[in-house]
Amino acid sequence: MRMKRSLLLTLLLSVAACKGSSDRSSQRTGSATIAPTAAAGPWPPDDLAEKMRHCPVTVIGVKTELEDVVTGVRFVLRGSTPAIAMEARRRARSLADFTAGRSKEKHGGGKGGGFMRNCPILTKDATVLAEDIDGGVQITVTPNDPAKLAEFRATARERFDRAPLERASIVREEKSDQGETRLYSGSVADLDGDGTLELVAGGFVADANGQRPTLVVYRQRGDSWAPLTEASWDSEPGSTVRNVEIADTDGDGKLDVIALGRIGASTHVASAHVTISSLEGGKLVQHARQDWRTGQYSHGYGLAIGDLDGDGKPEIVTSGFESDGKTVENGFVRIWKHERKGVIAPHGSVVLDGQGSPSMRVNDIAIGDVDGDGAPEIVAAGRHGPLKTEDSKDLSKRRETGDLAVLSFKHGQLTILARHSWLRGTSTRFRTVAIADLDGDRKPEIVVGGQYDGDGKAALVSLGFESSKLVVKQDASSATEGVTGEVKDLIVARDAKELRLIATGVMGDKPGRQGTVGAWRVKHGQIVRDASIVSRNGDETRTRAVLIVPSKHGNKVITIGHARTGTAVVGQLLQWTGGDLL
Repeated sequence: MRMKRSLLLTLLLSVAACKGSSDRSSQRTGSATIAPTAAAGPWPPDDLAEKMRHCPVTVIGVKTELEDVVTGVRFVLRGSTPAIAMEARRRARSLADFTAGRSKEKHGGGKGGGFMRNCPILTKDATVLAEDIDGGVQITVTPNDPAKLAEFRATARERFDRAPLERASIVREEKSDQGETRLYSGSVADLDGDGTLELVAGGFVADANGQRPTLVVYRQRGDSWAPLTEASWDSEPGSTVRNVEIADTDGDGKLDVIALGRIGASTHVASAHVTISSLEGGKLVQHARQDWRTGQYSHGYGLAIGDLDGDGKPEIVTSGFESDGKTVENGFVRIWKHERKGVIAPHGSVVLDGQGSPSMRVNDIAIGDVDGDGAPEIVAAGRHGPLKTEDSKDLSKRRETGDLAVLSFKHGQLTILARHSWLRGTSTRFRTVAIADLDGDRKPEIVVGGQYDGDGKAALVSLGFESSKLVVKQDASSATEGVTGEVKDLIVARDAKELRLIATGVMGDKPGRQGTVGAWRVKHGQIVRDASIVSRNGDETRTRAVLIVPSKHGNKVITIGHARTGTAVVGQLLQWTGGDLL
């Protein structure tokens, strides 16, 4: 298991976090207060906020409380200014008129096709009562059929959870004078042993030379994170940090920061690049670096740390893809040792081809004992299919197959134990992988997340390694039609009562995608969807890595990513609350 994930498990065991209830519906009564984002409009025509332009809860500057009442649900909206409160009241009265038959607007049949689209204030087969209150409006919604009350409440809350509102709070934003900063990954630990946590986030900052890879270190201050230092490597247009992990790689008792990415003149003329640094005197000091290229470009894209050979010192496992720049692109997995200061030595490598396709990319790796023999294996997740082109951005034209490989490192040799292809719909792409024992049989399962089908639904699948083969145990992917989504990063967390999967992703279509964090309970070995929170913290919000971090007020879910507002892109650390994530 990669060090980031094992660290998170330790944090959860040492700090009480999860609610641990198998009956989540009972915890959804009461109220939740949420405010819409203040990102500027007008929204693009296909954006969810545009589709909900008549919905009172999406008025910018309105805070909404949702609660169950005897006959249905009640929304209490309060505006930050009199003008905002007036607009919320106007929209609420329009809904009341609509359900009373006093409106000419057309209903879409409850499937998101009418003038209200996906508004949580349901109007199909329901009655809406709007009452002015001090600073806003109170909206009571009652189903016409009392027998459908439970289903009605559940639908209202499900829509409320994915409405384009600002649910995550911005912890930090990183900006560039050149207008673009992107963060992709991160890890958290007490780097200098002083009892205070540090968080390290990696990505790139646009500068005069193109892109400057960045490693930003923050120090915990209560529930906030203060910038401590920043480090980089050579600035070129194709350079970036993709993965960050924290571990003691040389056995000196001090934690190191391991960063993987690429360095080069462009994305198609680049070398994979890995560095090892440590925090010394408040600065991130680099001790070793290594880069490599096969063909025209090699990209580092996937990093895990673990003791593969049982010698007490962890190996550094990197993955990614490499190409001749013309007709072939292969995935790779490489093993390294931090043998001494300044030296990262290769200890094994393997190439994963496209299994008959011209392209294979590894997007993530994890380490764990998946065959129960007492020795850890490496699991690589990605996709194979056609070479990436402009058409690949169109989900309906994408034709890829999810690809999983199990590898063993024994006696200094890295070998492939099994490969497995998984396709659902017209296309599947695996983005992230984790390893955990889901059913309590002491033999871990492999959980992969990504995206599938022509409309881009979120994929989540568990597999077991049985008789030298990978076997699908459960397909827990989203089946909701017409809602674009994707699982970007996945961690497994455990408290005293249960296992939980926490994942980041995106929802919606370009250019108005929103960031998401989802949670699943593991019950009797089965993955059960528990919560999904959507947040807009810019015109477009993209959550990439997820961390669970302890604080004096309990464990917090923090995501690392970036957001676009207008033409500017900023790196973001977001803190998520509500929705029974933990």
